[in-house]
Amino acid sequence: MIKSWKSILLAASYIVGSVAFLVGSILFFPRFTADPVTYGFAIALFIVGSFLFFLPATYDWWTNYNLLKTFNLPVIPAVATPVKPKVVSPASPIAGAEVSTDGSCNGELTYMEEETRVVPLQLPASYYLENHAVSMTRSTISVFNGILFIVGSVAYWPTFNQLLLGNWTYRIASTMTCLSNLWAIYRTFYPSHNPPRVILLTRLFHIQFLIGGLGYFIGGFLFLFKYQIHGAIFWIIGSTFFITGSLQLLIM
Repeated sequence: MIKSWKSILLAASYIVGSVAFLVGSILFFPRFTADPVTYGFAIALFIVGSFLFFLPATYDWWTNYNLLKTFNLPVIPAVATPVKPKVVSPASPIAGAEVSTDGSCNGELTYMEEETRVVPLQLPASYYLENHAVSMTRSTISVFNGILFIVGSVAYWPTFNQLLLGNWTYRIASTMTCLSNLWAIYRTFYPSHNPPRVILLTRLFHIQFLIGGLGYFIGGFLFLFKYQIHGAIFWIIGSTFFITGSLQLLIM
């Protein structure tokens, strides 16, 4: 599948941001945070990563907003479905056919008539509007998450040293990431116009981002209770799943 340059850039933004999160998480081990320069570099990586997650989320929000603003319920085309040939009994002859005295029509016992019935497509028009509305809601959550991650990262900066604020904003953002991706996974089981391969890849993508969000949520709690090594490990796990999920965007 040939990807557009916009899709590649958006995927690249997530990939580079995830790598920044991964390296920053590694540098959050106590042996590295003891050095102020290394600690500052780790925070800078988290700020960069958060901003790179924020950019595609904002683009998605703007795209969904414009689509929703100009959205009209599509006229669902009808499809002609061939129906089993209809058998017409002698009691109801076809116009123009002659019925003989023995009850046959034109000398035959039955007359075959081809019939075509028009049936609507399975998905209602409101399905497309609902899809746009859900995408708009989820992209809004993603934008808010990006802002929270940026604020949380800046709060960790040595000049401010608001570790508690940074920890809480990270955990709120990761919680919303988990809920948003859970919602997305649930919706992949809805009837869809997408082919099965796309549905499966979409589900897998959101599962990986769900695990990534859980990694940051658990890691934040561990940092809060001074389990810095364990917290960094969970952030590394979360970042790794962000990377694999982001790479998958290139084949979706």
